Amino acid sequence: MTYLGNNEAKKGYLHSLGTELRGLRERAGYTCEFVAAALNPEQPSRDRISKLERGISGIDQYDYLRLMWFYRDVAPDHPAVDLAKRLLPRDALLGQRSQQATRSARKRRETD
Repeated sequence: MTYLGNNEAKKGYLHSLGTELRGLRERAGYTCEFVAAALNPEQPSRDRISKLERGISGIDQYDYLRLMWFYRDVAPDHPAVDLAKRLLPRDALLGQRSQQATRSARKRRETD
C-alpha cells in the first residue's frame, strides 16, 4: 500500500506512524527481519517493515493492531494494545509462541 499522492497530511501521518513503529521496534530490540517474520511467517518482508517505518507505505488496521499487540511489552499503555486485545481473534494475536518460533528460525539461519 504505497501512497503516491501529494497529500501533505497523509504524508505526515505515514511519517509519524512509521517513526512510532520504528521506535517501538528499537525499544523492543528487534530487527526488521524479526518483526517481518512475526507478522507474516510464510512470506516475511524486511522491505515492507522498512518502508512502513520510513513513512513510504501504510499498513491496514488489522496488521497495525497485530503489530501493536506484538509490541505490548514495550508499550503496555498504548491505546492500540487494548484495542488489539479486544478486537483481534485469538489466533491473530502475535504472542509469545510466534516470537519464540521466530527466534528459533533466526538462530537456525545464523548457524547454517
